[in-house]
Amino acid sequence: MAKANPAGFAPLYHYYFEAIFRFVHRKVGSMDDAGDITSMAFMKAIANIGKYEDRGFPFSSWLYRIASNEVVMYFRKQKKDQVIRIDLKKANLLVNEIDEDEEKEKLLHQLTLTLKDMPEEIQTLIEYRFFDLLSFKEIGGILNINEDAAKRRVYRAVDKLRQGMKGGQA
Repeated sequence: MAKANPAGFAPLYHYYFEAIFRFVHRKVGSMDDAGDITSMAFMKAIANIGKYEDRGFPFSSWLYRIASNEVVMYFRKQKKDQVIRIDLKKANLLVNEIDEDEEKEKLLHQLTLTLKDMPEEIQTLIEYRFFDLLSFKEIGGILNINEDAAKRRVYRAVDKLRQGMKGGQA
């Protein structure tokens, strides 16, 4: 419906706006900038809805990809590096994935330090899965890979993060 008539995009906008806004806000840290970037992402989505093709991924993946590209352009224009922002509540999911036996506070501190030193691809995969709480199917859609490949990449990233944290304990 939205593809044939852009006015039909309104329900999609209302349904996805909050999630995309939170995604962008966590990356840029400023409510005003997040609002601007989110608006730009939705404007681009509306302008390009005719080019959208259903490839078996959730529609949200397409929106996250557009928003992610807008965030990258924002940081390029600002000539700043993206800073990973860790939500401590959501970080517990990742901490449990890495090591359930260690003391949580120690692991959270080490996680923060180690994740900052990881390559951007690993940071992004960890963010998508554990901080943005995206499904493997959504991650696959953003990266234009299948769900199984997304799952493998995420767990490889978790393994590399785990190895980095173990190396940091020595």
